[in-house]
Amino acid sequence: MKNTNLIPWIAITVIAHTGWMTNMAHGDETEELIERPKQGDADAQFNLGVNYGIKGDYLQAAYWLKKAAEQGHAEAQNNLGLMYATGTGVMQDGQEAMRWWKKAAEQGHAHAQTN
Repeated sequence: MKNTNLIPWIAITVIAHTGWMTNMAHGDETEELIERPKQGDADAQFNLGVNYGIKGDYLQAAYWLKKAAEQGHAEAQNNLGLMYATGTGVMQDGQEAMRWWKKAAEQGHAHAQTN
């Protein structure tokens, strides 16, 4: 498992998904910011995963992105595919990367369609 410097998708994703996660990015992990992902909110799980990635905690990033991806969150599926392709936070696995990219592409995710 590689611990690479963060991938460009994280920065791009955060720009697009600010809002309730802004405090998390600054280290203010309030109960509300953690509770929504634990309750199964796929968008919240995705945002939490992205923020863990920004902080460099790739294991937690992969954990929360997978939770969202398993619920059909296309952006999480694409990002999880990238993590598997690069071995960031997970064991590198090209087949698993392709599996997640395919799921995202089937939902019309443009980046996943080109992976």
